[in-house]
Amino acid sequence: MEEEVKEKIRLQWKQMEEELRKNMAIYNEKVRQMAIQLGLQKDDTVAPEVEKKVLEPPSPMKVDGLGKARY
Repeated sequence: MEEEVKEKIRLQWKQMEEELRKNMAIYNEKVRQMAIQLGLQKDDTVAPEVEKKVLEPPSPMKVDGLGKARY
């Protein structure tokens, strides 16, 4: 009987921890969005055009200034 009570409490504790983690994730995302809207933080999900070019893999064949292909 006592073991059943302990197990029930343990399960409730796990559920509460999971719920807390989910709520903290939601809260943190809302705070981040507010900071972006107020200009206190940049939106790191949008890469500027320069960064996008850097992130692109290099082309296997490039043309130099003389019109010759380089590999």
